[in-house]
Amino acid sequence: MKIIQIGASGHYAYAPEAAKKLRCEYVGIAMGDRSEKNTAMPSLAAYGFSPARFDTPEELFEKTDADVLVLNSYMGYNAKYACMALKRGISVFAEKPIATTTDDLKRVISAYRTANTTACLVGSRQERVCLCGMFGILDEPWFVCARELSTGGALGEIRLVHAQKSYRLGTREPFYSQRELYGGTIPWVSIHAIDWAWRFSGIRPVEVTARQSRVANGGNGSLESTACCLFTGENGAMISVSADYLRPSAAPTHDDDRIRLAGTEGILEVRDRRVFLLDGAGERELPLPGKTESIFERFLREIETGKPGTVSAMGSFYSTYLALCARQSADTGTTVKTDFDAFLRET
Repeated sequence: MKIIQIGASGHYAYAPEAAKKLRCEYVGIAMGDRSEKNTAMPSLAAYGFSPARFDTPEELFEKTDADVLVLNSYMGYNAKYACMALKRGISVFAEKPIATTTDDLKRVISAYRTANTTACLVGSRQERVCLCGMFGILDEPWFVCARELSTGGALGEIRLVHAQKSYRLGTREPFYSQRELYGGTIPWVSIHAIDWAWRFSGIRPVEVTARQSRVANGGNGSLESTACCLFTGENGAMISVSADYLRPSAAPTHDDDRIRLAGTEGILEVRDRRVFLLDGAGERELPLPGKTESIFERFLREIETGKPGTVSAMGSFYSTYLALCARQSADTGTTVKTDFDAFLRET
């Protein structure tokens, strides 16, 4: 497969190892904005890739013949470039959030549907067009373990979930200070925990109440340093999500990712990259699985075979939708209804 890349501001590092393993080729790269620095070349070179450089994404699309776009420019551009790729029959591996407004999310979903109902020809063969959000944290062994256990019924009916994302603030690039480019801390950071919560628990929220604050954001303009979201599901099940940039610089890791799922038959916790289960047999730490295929490797195999990977297009859209509803709640100080089925009907 031939790969192109737009941007170097996100998690493009998910892609090169799998691309090399499956003998793909990087044929071009462009930044999504003239202010964006192309820091990806050394990482790509380490895997033997040397894509041609283009001044703009438009030129990149015009002068290359690609199967896959790795998209990780400033978040505010994700929807624009995803639509440009999908309309050309190019599958998209996109930084999350997939879009930073609900209108843009509708445009991406529409472009994805159209791409898969229109004969998109690449070379001499007809291709399926796939999309995957960069939710690569799901591949961490502690989250693989937790997901397998919780979705396997070991906890009974899951009634309460709390998920946490905590980051060091560090030195942030200027675009983090601009909401129109950054998108907000809930769609950028909280979205991971939102994604884990519904995937692991099966809870489908019907409303969300969220709050956020820019206090102690290190002078980064409109960047929110803290955020909390409360999602209520059918039959009163609840998901709470917290996100912050308050992790001290001396912390042993950049991030502190946690989830707690409480069910009628047991409680499962992921903390400090370990998994603990408390049930009728008492509390114990669970062994972690070995390394599995990466998110990008499964995505490439989905394009080839049609077998869905861990993160489907619709799952990526759903997590983005929930995060944007939560941001709307925080921006307006109101409770927001969440009805993804109705949202899709409007698209």
